[in-house]
Amino acid sequence: MKPKKKIAIVLNTAWNIYNFRLGLIKALQHNGSEVIAIAPPDEYTAKIIAATNCKFIPLTSLKRKGTNPLQDLKLIGELYRIYRQEKIDIVLQYTIKPVIYGTIAAYYAKVVSINTITGLGYTFLSDGWVNKIAQQMYRFALRRADKVLFQNQDDLQLFLDKKIVKAEKCGIVHGSGVNTSHFSPTDSVPLQPFAL
Repeated sequence: MKPKKKIAIVLNTAWNIYNFRLGLIKALQHNGSEVIAIAPPDEYTAKIIAATNCKFIPLTSLKRKGTNPLQDLKLIGELYRIYRQEKIDIVLQYTIKPVIYGTIAAYYAKVVSINTITGLGYTFLSDGWVNKIAQQMYRFALRRADKVLFQNQDDLQLFLDKKIVKAEKCGIVHGSGVNTSHFSPTDSVPLQPFAL
């Protein structure tokens, strides 16, 4: 019997894993992989473990809105140690800091990294210095990624136009997927039409 693949899923909050990646974790487990969830802990940590019985590793160095480069270097080191100690085969990374710093850590830990760009956020909405730094950091990290997935064609095209990533590494996924059993419409809040 061949050994199970160890797959890590890394996001910026446990809440994000619980709300948007539980189905993915269960599907990977169903296909015979061992899954490890990695994120800063919050009140959803226990819910992830209860729902999937997967190992959860708390990230202590990820500060979602922090801009301290020393803190970000600590995050790279923390992820590198986790990937090596856990003998991760593949890491799936979402959200800006796990994508950028996790890819660098995975590259040096010799772990296959697959990143999903779920949206570009406020950093890409302006032409300021934050935007320029973010682009340079994405460029540096994604050069070392094995695969980069985008949720919409416009974001993919922007990354290609700005030469942030090479086309042969890229693919499109049609959204994160919504669990309609968990997120279902209710009659209590009727949808209202709106004009453009």
